[in-house]
Amino acid sequence: MAVREAVQTRETTEVNSEFLQETPGHIRGAGSSLARLDLRMVAAVAYALLVLAMWGTFSFSSGMPGETGFAFQSQTQSVWQGFWYVDPLRPHTNTFYHVSYLLGEILEVTGSFVPYQFVYAALWWAKGFLLFLLMRRLFPGTVFIPYVVGALAVVHASDTALQWVGQLNQLGFTLWLLLAIYFLIASVEQSSKIRAAAYLVLAGFFQYMCLWSYESPLFIILFAPFLIGFLLRPTFKRLWVTSIGWYAIPILYIFLSLKRYLHTTGTTYQESVLRKTWSVHALLSDLVFNVRASVSFWSWKPQSGYLSETDVHRLAAFATMVFVVAAMTFIFYKKRRSEAAADPDFDFATDWKLLAAGSVLLILSFPAYLALSDPRTLWRTQLLSAIGAAMVLGAVFALMAKPFPRRWVRDLVVMCMSALVVFYGASRAVERGAFFRWNWHRHQVAIQEVIRDAPQIRPETIIALVGVPKENDPLGHDMWFDMALRLAYPKVPVAGVFYYSDGAPGLGNTLKLSANHWHWDGTTMAPLVREASLEQTIVLEYRADG
Repeated sequence: MAVREAVQTRETTEVNSEFLQETPGHIRGAGSSLARLDLRMVAAVAYALLVLAMWGTFSFSSGMPGETGFAFQSQTQSVWQGFWYVDPLRPHTNTFYHVSYLLGEILEVTGSFVPYQFVYAALWWAKGFLLFLLMRRLFPGTVFIPYVVGALAVVHASDTALQWVGQLNQLGFTLWLLLAIYFLIASVEQSSKIRAAAYLVLAGFFQYMCLWSYESPLFIILFAPFLIGFLLRPTFKRLWVTSIGWYAIPILYIFLSLKRYLHTTGTTYQESVLRKTWSVHALLSDLVFNVRASVSFWSWKPQSGYLSETDVHRLAAFATMVFVVAAMTFIFYKKRRSEAAADPDFDFATDWKLLAAGSVLLILSFPAYLALSDPRTLWRTQLLSAIGAAMVLGAVFALMAKPFPRRWVRDLVVMCMSALVVFYGASRAVERGAFFRWNWHRHQVAIQEVIRDAPQIRPETIIALVGVPKENDPLGHDMWFDMALRLAYPKVPVAGVFYYSDGAPGLGNTLKLSANHWHWDGTTMAPLVREASLEQTIVLEYRADG
């Protein structure tokens, strides 16, 4: 998923009358092996270890108690059809879920959620690495700050859905977004019209995959040509011609969206979660709340109690050490490159441009989420903002270090401040992973209990689980219980309902029992079994000990 930077043309940079021939991966000039080090590899390994530190503990022991409709689609559709989601404006939402399912089939572990975990980790890593590559292209000559920004994006943990493998698509559309912007830059920088057109076509494809997976990156996509014009200052003609091709995709998406929502009657999911208050004050207040939550790393919501504090701090400390070791590699690399050369990482204009660009990207991460009925949940709404927040924090740290006269001191100041964010972010990420593992385990125990008590069932069976504790509900919603049964009994029409220990039906129960007969009430998603007699019912009692 990493993009080779071979597309970038060589450029000659004059620094204090000293010419250093620069390539995307390394800068030749010093004779040591350190000076010939490929910084892309250093960053790639560092980001992989950061992800491993935060995610590795849960990789084989955490699953998906919810959002399992994607797995069910993969299970019941052909290899090709499994890639396509039912929503016409989100047909590629299922892409990475289906890739995970197919990976499980290839590895002969069909039904396991471990492949989903590894795809999630790969996308998580790609977010940091692609952002690092983008920073190198948007700010030519910089070395250290791009690494810092990429690392801060990896450990960004303001969103409480981080580490929830059910949100594969959130990281998926972030991947498509970064690839689209990367190839847009490559197209603008090409002298060959054929190569420029080829890269623009690739950028358009990644735009399509991004927008037709999820709508929230739309505003960043619309801003991308302005970002490139502001930072790289290409010729007006080149940027104008490229922008025409770039905007064709989002304009088409906007047209199709308006066509759909202007002719619906409020029946779509998106319309059901729209906010009711649209005052400017309310919108700005929610925007400020989300922006502040994204960059205020010291106040990222903890989720303690699911893993010992010692283990959390141990894993966070390992992540911080990884960041520091790689940071020192970048610092020594800069030192060996040239003592006399100016330092682009701490160029005043560069850092202010980084701050400005990051601030705009941060703000543009939220407009789609501000339309939600509750945009302050910090659930799924903060994941996209990791890009802008990382740029803002990196720029602020660089500007704070600017007054120090020695470059190595400036580097160390930025490294230390960033290491603090890494420790905070890694701690919160580990806690979130522990929470989701705990949540999965109790769900898994409940479903395993059902399978043990009813290893085989007849078609058109209703399974009713009673005695579920309301204060510690392992199922959460009847839809997820029903979907878990579909996965547990493949190719067998089955439906599930559950009842709390006080006799109340579980949240989202759509099967109603009347006169010894089950019938679907017509709300939300239809179960596989819509009508059944009481004789077709298996009643099981929930046992907390499994």
